[in-house]
Amino acid sequence: MGDGNGKSVLYEKISVEYLLGAFGLATAFSTALSILSLFPGGEAIFLRVVPSAAFIALFMVIGFFLISAFQEKIASAKRSPLIVCEFVGMVLMCLLSVAEPWLPEIACYVFAAIVALGSASLLCTWFCWVCAQDSLRAPLLVVVGCLFACAACLLESLLGGGFGNAAICILYAASLFAAIFMKKRGATSNIFPYISSAESDRRSKIMPESTIKFSVDSFQFGLVVGVSCLNGTGPLCFVAGCLAAGVLIVDRATGKIITERTLSMYAPPLTAAALCSLFLFGDYARMGSLCLITVLFVFATCVGWMAMVGHVKMSRLSPLRIFSKARRVQYLATAAGVVFGCFAAGLASVDWLLAVRASVVLSLVVTFAFSVLHKSRFPETGLEDDGSISAGSKGMWAKRCKALSDSCGLSERQREVLVLIAQGRSAKYVEQELSISLSTAQTHIRNIYRKVGVHSRQELLNEIESTKLYGED
Repeated sequence: MGDGNGKSVLYEKISVEYLLGAFGLATAFSTALSILSLFPGGEAIFLRVVPSAAFIALFMVIGFFLISAFQEKIASAKRSPLIVCEFVGMVLMCLLSVAEPWLPEIACYVFAAIVALGSASLLCTWFCWVCAQDSLRAPLLVVVGCLFACAACLLESLLGGGFGNAAICILYAASLFAAIFMKKRGATSNIFPYISSAESDRRSKIMPESTIKFSVDSFQFGLVVGVSCLNGTGPLCFVAGCLAAGVLIVDRATGKIITERTLSMYAPPLTAAALCSLFLFGDYARMGSLCLITVLFVFATCVGWMAMVGHVKMSRLSPLRIFSKARRVQYLATAAGVVFGCFAAGLASVDWLLAVRASVVLSLVVTFAFSVLHKSRFPETGLEDDGSISAGSKGMWAKRCKALSDSCGLSERQREVLVLIAQGRSAKYVEQELSISLSTAQTHIRNIYRKVGVHSRQELLNEIESTKLYGED
């Protein structure tokens, strides 16, 4: 479809399966957010040393680890193992909501752990579904799902008690049955492609800096959960999350100003200000700080999902493998953030000055990490004037060449030729460097131009430079 009417993709061919999938994604977001911030609520059934949200986050880490390790079997079985895990998790969530006061403590531990595993499975299921959608619709699906999740959690927090837990169970069940219905209709046939873990890892170009950066954002979300659960600011944070998602919807429909690059510029100072004022200026400043961190987390989460979906589609990766590998690190950071948040909030009531010092030190660490990761992820140099690759960007340029070769279906030999001609080398140099005939080198170059869809070396360089790696806007 041409550029002039490309946006009409958003409005045409809206099938029942698509609407059901959008609802399933939104309710999966709601479930994952709810069980961390609201369910089962408090520390009544968990060890005082480990807050309930951290306990659940740790078992979600285990769930993502298992999915990552066995993704080939899951894809071969058309996600039936995930369905089973999700269904058991839903049943135990309902049982825990109703019968928690009468259950043995060890049973509550086990039930909550399985609920966390089921929630991890739901997120993986719907991430795979998003990866199978049109590139124009996928970002909007993610943002709307985030808005729905924040609004649903706000409603659940206002309902409170048994009504809130019942709402969480209903959302979990809705997401599960939407997935089952789509499986029955055969709508998941292209959602879980079989790609071996080794092949997916080989094609993947995820930079460690990306995983660390999103893990820092997850740590801050855990901090919000840990602090807000002790001072009752959860509903206000959900309102801030709804506003942030609403701004993103407008941004997606207009100029797309909010990207990972702009977040990398403005998030560090805003985060530093929020963390420094967390315990410094009283309750109102604390509420404002928590809301600001929530807004930044919503921005980072939506942008991160969009980047990961684009990465999977561009390089033809296993969505189960890529998503679960990333999420297990991020939920581990979330658990650490919850523990730190609970510790800092408790410390503030005993030793205010020490809590302030801890938050200031954390702000310095986070700001330093952001600044280092920003420089690594967005190099300012590309090709030097003589056409060679600068030492600082050589690795990044090679990754872009590999990404372009994967997306265009170049052979291994053609990729080697691509790297050389991208450096400004001639066909004669390619002949000598790769020990092939001149005619073979020229044939490779012509085939590369044809597959990439360019007609000159400059067009090829422009195509390489515009190729985006995971973690770039």
